[in-house]
Amino acid sequence: MIQDSIGGTLADPIFNTGDILLDRYALEALLGHGAMGEVWQVRRITDEMRFALKVERKPGGTGFTAWEAQLLRRVCSPLVGTLYEVGDLADKRAYLIRDLVEGLPLDTIMRREKLGIANAIAITIGLARILCILHEHEVVHRDVKPSNVIVKMEDSSPIRVGLVDLGISGLLTGRSVSGSPQARPGFTGGTRLYMAPEQLLGRHTTSATDVYAVGMMLFAMLVGEPFAASDLWEEIPKRDGKSIIFGGPFVLRRLNEDPVMPESLGCPGLLGQLVERMLSREPSRRPSLATEVLPVLSTVLADVQTEILL
Repeated sequence: MIQDSIGGTLADPIFNTGDILLDRYALEALLGHGAMGEVWQVRRITDEMRFALKVERKPGGTGFTAWEAQLLRRVCSPLVGTLYEVGDLADKRAYLIRDLVEGLPLDTIMRREKLGIANAIAITIGLARILCILHEHEVVHRDVKPSNVIVKMEDSSPIRVGLVDLGISGLLTGRSVSGSPQARPGFTGGTRLYMAPEQLLGRHTTSATDVYAVGMMLFAMLVGEPFAASDLWEEIPKRDGKSIIFGGPFVLRRLNEDPVMPESLGCPGLLGQLVERMLSREPSRRPSLATEVLPVLSTVLADVQTEILL
């Protein structure tokens, strides 16, 4: 769940299973870790309730955790997440406690099995509903990717979707994102495979940036990998002032090509057209908000499910 969003290398875990934090939380399972911090499943000793604990790696704080706590309070929706506690540990590492999202990261599911069209659409609908709430509260996530999407799939129940890690999110001000120190122009935080072109270039991001990331996730679920993913290994990182410019064919393709859904997949035409709109290089040509993609996705899902029944 916390993967390194800005290009750092993974580090050894800060804590160990069984450790007790704040005299009341027992660490049960490491859910994710990266250069910036860790996320643990914890059990509150006093009442056996389970939560997710997010803790920063470096004492003194980076601002990511405090900012995420502020956004969770702002949105205040169970679909987005419930904040229970925020503060500093004795060693000055910033932490927060939020509700535990049950399920598996979508990237884990995608590695284990090929998702059919119906499941891919259902997962995207669940994700779009969460983004609708964020965008309604003028929050742009800026790091929508499979490892931040938690999915619970059971045969007898509808698919349940959660979205985590608001650490590099920003607030919409007019047509651009501001409010977070990580959302300043030139900051390219995110995950390159799912970054919109404007984000790769360190330009202002908007809700259409999230729409692009969702479209790329849907593309990856249907095709098997994100567009131009095979070219990613040839990237050469460079620095140009405050901007980070990623060289290589991956970025060149992302900046110069609009992805096209392969006809061989047999996807409904309406779905292919939507994905291609969501992945337009120009933000103005994409749906500007997640609310604009939900009606089309719901229509296509109903048609696909009817075909399955027939």
